[in-house]
Amino acid sequence: MTPGLMPPLTPDEAADAADELWRRLTDLVDTVDGDAWQAPTPCEGWDVADLVAHLSGVTAQFAGLPQPAADPTWAPAAGLSPLDTLMEQGVAARRGWSAAQRLEELQTARAAHVDGLRALPDMDGKADGPTGPTTQRGLFQVRMFDLWHHLGDLAVALGGQRDTDDRTVAARECHAYVAGLTPWLFGRRAGAPEGATVRLSLGGPLDLDASVAVQEGRARWTDSPATDVVSGPPAWFSLLISGRTSNATATADGRLSASGPEAERLLSARMFA
Repeated sequence: MTPGLMPPLTPDEAADAADELWRRLTDLVDTVDGDAWQAPTPCEGWDVADLVAHLSGVTAQFAGLPQPAADPTWAPAAGLSPLDTLMEQGVAARRGWSAAQRLEELQTARAAHVDGLRALPDMDGKADGPTGPTTQRGLFQVRMFDLWHHLGDLAVALGGQRDTDDRTVAARECHAYVAGLTPWLFGRRAGAPEGATVRLSLGGPLDLDASVAVQEGRARWTDSPATDVVSGPPAWFSLLISGRTSNATATADGRLSASGPEAERLLSARMFA
């Protein structure tokens, strides 16, 4: 996220936010029984059991916990990125697990994540994220992005709905991660031309109002005024940019609005190809 656009966050605040989000997730998973483990999720190719395995497995990896042996019969699909291959490999290694094993690892991963955050001296230190070096705050935002969206994916898979009115710290940090990608989304993903500007105005819990301009071939945050504006609830921006909803749904009923061609261009961008 752009410097100065986010309030400070202590390790204890981060740990409390993560613990609450994990509680919501584990409470939901505790309701899964029988055939519900095989219910399809919005994550292509993954059922509920796979998605739970992904959440616990990735968190366990970040915490340095032991991992199950790889499934010798599994092979990655053609065209998978190294990161996606690693994610799929972890899910495949857990496919033979019982419900009790899945639930146990989920609770172990939750404790490791929360305890690890609480032990940090601050949120400014260096960290290794899924796509490269970042800060502990940056890694926290990535983890909140993953957990928050997958909590919604599980809710949908089990017949519920996403909480698009969530005002928690975890939701704020999730949406901050997506909003922080705006220069890359606008310049690289959407192909904005030299001189193009767009303003992003997203309400609570993010409360962001900032602009991006393409200057010397690179999109970056700017103080320059922008007349084309994307505005609305940050949850719907996150859901759209992460590919979990369509432009028609995200802009329906007064959710997101796009004023001007550059705003429309930004709303065409997606995080994942």
